Amino acid sequence: SMKPCGICVPPKNIDQLQEAILTLMQDPFQSQLMGRNGITRVLNNYTIDRIAEQYMGIWKKVAEPVSPASDGNEHW
Repeated sequence: SMKPCGICVPPKNIDQLQEAILTLMQDPFQSQLMGRNGITRVLNNYTIDRIAEQYMGIWKKVAEPVSPASDGNEHW
């Protein structure tokens, strides 16, 4: 399961953003824990090698040969 690494706030919702900031300021332990969880998530999931793997997977799917149409006509 994913460990919490932040608080999601809807865009342009100043009240919820303020509440989230105050929550983290009032609980330094939770704030630090979320920070460490965030760093771990980034290091595990967003390295250049991991991103390259994901892109190669997409390109392989896109580059797969298209099977001929059942009516014998090519459709491009």
